[in-house]
Amino acid sequence: MKLNRKHIPYFAAIVQTSQFGLAGYFLIGVMGWFFLGIMGALVSFSLAYGASQFSDIAQGRKRSSFVTMVLLMSFSPILVGTATWLHLVSIPNPYWRGVVSLVWGMLPDLAVALSGFIAGKGLVEQGNLASKPKKIAGKAKKPARKTQQLARKHVADNQLLAYLQANPGASQQKVADHFGVTRQAIGPRVKKLYEVKQ
Repeated sequence: MKLNRKHIPYFAAIVQTSQFGLAGYFLIGVMGWFFLGIMGALVSFSLAYGASQFSDIAQGRKRSSFVTMVLLMSFSPILVGTATWLHLVSIPNPYWRGVVSLVWGMLPDLAVALSGFIAGKGLVEQGNLASKPKKIAGKAKKPARKTQQLARKHVADNQLLAYLQANPGASQQKVADHFGVTRQAIGPRVKKLYEVKQ
């Protein structure tokens, strides 16, 4: 059985949700198990989703998203670590018990974040991709030659200049469409003849 990388963030989120529930039970009782478990699910799945979409976040919001993600990850060592500290009496040394409690709370969140970063966009089904028809395996179709033929069509400089003077500020794409050629074929000539809006 092959492990799908898309499932790892969900598995790590479920483990962390269980830890939140257990911590809630140790700290508050049955109500804590329920409500802290729900909060753990929200935090863990938000972390998984946020990590998977991190590369696509706009540059202006990347810093605040990262700070929020780190803040969310700090809840686990505080809540889970505290519950672990209180019930891990088999370790008498308080420093070592603190280290174990901290790591116990951090590990699943780090696993959620790491696996979310690795899974990337594939973690969540993209709505616009679902509607696209699937490609049929086999020989790929050759691209139409229309673009190549368009690029070879000759446009005289005086025709091009007359159009540019009649249509000041026309974009290169508009000029190319008018003459039936590609923008790449006409762009350098347009720059030489007339200032065209980019």
